[in-house]
Amino acid sequence: RVSPEVRQVYIELSSHCNLSCMSCVRSSIVDFKKAHFTPALMRGLFLMLETMRPERTVLLGIGEALCSPRVRPLIAALRRLETMIVLVTNTAFLTPVMSSFLLGLPLDEIYVSWDDDIGGSGAVIRPGMRASDFRSNVEALAGMKLHRGGKRPLLGIKKIAIRSSYRFLAGTIEYGRSIGIETFLVANLYPFSGAMTSEILYD
Repeated sequence: RVSPEVRQVYIELSSHCNLSCMSCVRSSIVDFKKAHFTPALMRGLFLMLETMRPERTVLLGIGEALCSPRVRPLIAALRRLETMIVLVTNTAFLTPVMSSFLLGLPLDEIYVSWDDDIGGSGAVIRPGMRASDFRSNVEALAGMKLHRGGKRPLLGIKKIAIRSSYRFLAGTIEYGRSIGIETFLVANLYPFSGAMTSEILYD
């Protein structure tokens, strides 16, 4: 039975991204046009969300939310609503200043996404970011949260399981637990192109 109420809203703050992940739909879209969420759009959406009062608002899309040059005021505006705020990020823009800002709001959940070997040096699945940079940014975020105390935000790791990388899953979980990651989200691949169908683990 479908609920008559909207309980979860997804907002794509930016369709720009600094990475070129092989499992991303962006690689299969012809004439893909990139854009950032504007303050005018947020003002209109804010009024709708005040009325709808969703349980969760998830900042996720085919772009990297933190790419937006206006990400801080946009997220701060959403924080004024009575809704859980969930951010999914590739961590590339998790500078100490940004991490401090997100923790200070605070957000309710932050999921960091990584699909390659967490202990390796290369980036086969998501070219554009080294594992060492990912680890550095995540560990800094987790360390700041521990220093501040408190339960929020819940920290998680999100991973897309494909044939080329599923063997890295155990190592990612072990690493996450060692630095204070509290939950793990593993998603199946939706093949956006014919070339990716061979990467599906199960139907």
